[in-house]
Amino acid sequence: MDLALIAVPYNQNKYNTGMGAAPDALLASGLLDALFQKGVKVASQERIELELSGDDLLGHFAQINNAVAEAVETAVTAGQLPVVLGGDCMLSLGINAGLQRSIPNKPTGVAWFDAHGDFNTPEISETGFLPGMPLACLTGYGLESLRTDLPLKPIDENHVIMLGVRDLDPKEKELLNSTPVSYLNPEDVQNGRTEIVAEYHFQDVDEVYLHLDVDVLDPSVVPGTDYLTPDGLTLETMIEAIAIVKTEKPLAAVALTALNPEVEQAQSVATAIQLLSEALAD
Repeated sequence: MDLALIAVPYNQNKYNTGMGAAPDALLASGLLDALFQKGVKVASQERIELELSGDDLLGHFAQINNAVAEAVETAVTAGQLPVVLGGDCMLSLGINAGLQRSIPNKPTGVAWFDAHGDFNTPEISETGFLPGMPLACLTGYGLESLRTDLPLKPIDENHVIMLGVRDLDPKEKELLNSTPVSYLNPEDVQNGRTEIVAEYHFQDVDEVYLHLDVDVLDPSVVPGTDYLTPDGLTLETMIEAIAIVKTEKPLAAVALTALNPEVEQAQSVATAIQLLSEALAD
């Protein structure tokens, strides 16, 4: 399937700085050529640029994610695979809202690669940090007003797997353990458990949203992120796990998040390009 590249250059509500600088860095460093070398055709490109109104961060997330949802819906309607370059992980809400707009009631799974759970809610978060909440919101926990604004129907928790997670807050872990979501630490992924959980959780879905937060990789592999967490995945292990996910069900959309070229650019951007090109190759 041809790709639609959608650049979302926002670090929360800040434009083209920090993680928001990643889309430009990826494109300037040869992402399109790397995809071409893998036989992947980019049929369209779009860049989300907004004049954000008001001073409420949650409202800004709603505006950004509505724009993402519209771009994803356009791509899917055109028969293209949306590949979203972030930015922070909150854009996952707009991606899935766009998928739901394009094909309502289509069961979609989620394969979430991330060092962190992103499963906090405003009620249990120790910091109130909104980008630590998107997967919880995506599955129906917290930030209900944001789901209503998009709108976004919660993803069935039975259809969600987390891969490479190793940094969970205590109450976040308690909430996660109360759900049917399966989460694997890097050792689990290395030892081949991805196939087991993917086969189980994706048996009743049509497609899978693939979420690639680069901090899931070991800091020695990608030092260019704000949230360095030791003992992460190797690039080879992550690529193998993605291939396993793809053998279970086709991809509905892909996002790459949390890359910050202002922390470190050369190695981290090159690795992210390799990751994406391998993940998207047939």
